Amino acid sequence: MKFINLLRHVMIGVYLIGGASVVDAQESVVVLSSDYAYSDEVYSGYGTISGAGKVYMVIDFGGDFPSGKYYYVKTNKNRKNKAWIYLTGSWDEYGTITLWEHGNSSKNGQFVGDYYRGTFKGTFYRNDGRRFSFNISLRD
Repeated sequence: MKFINLLRHVMIGVYLIGGASVVDAQESVVVLSSDYAYSDEVYSGYGTISGAGKVYMVIDFGGDFPSGKYYYVKTNKNRKNKAWIYLTGSWDEYGTITLWEHGNSSKNGQFVGDYYRGTFKGTFYRNDGRRFSFNISLRD
C-alpha cells in the first residue's frame, strides 16, 4: 500500500514537472529516482508470462534502482533450491519500469511495464526478438 501512495505522489510530481516549461526531462528523471529510493518495500507474487507459464517474482525498490528475481513455477515445482533468474532495472519519467535479466541463457531479455493497483504488467522482450505479455500480482 505504501508503494501505491508513493507512486501516486510521483505521478503527480511528473504531471507538475511536465507542465513547467523551465524544467528539462533530465531533472525530472533525477526527481523520480530519488523518490523511489525512499521506498524500502519488497513486493512479491505470482503471475504469468504468455507462452511461458506461471512465474513467481520478487522486486525490491529499496535502492537507487529496482532489482529482483523470478523463477518459472513449472520448472521449479519440486525443487528445494529455486532456479532464480536475477533482475536489475530502472524506471523512466513516466513510471515505466524496465527490468533486465541476468541469466545464463542466450534468450535473456527485459521486462518493460507499469505497476498499478498491485499489478506489474507489460511486455517481456527476449534478445532473439520474440515478445510475450506478462501480468504479475505483486504485494508487499
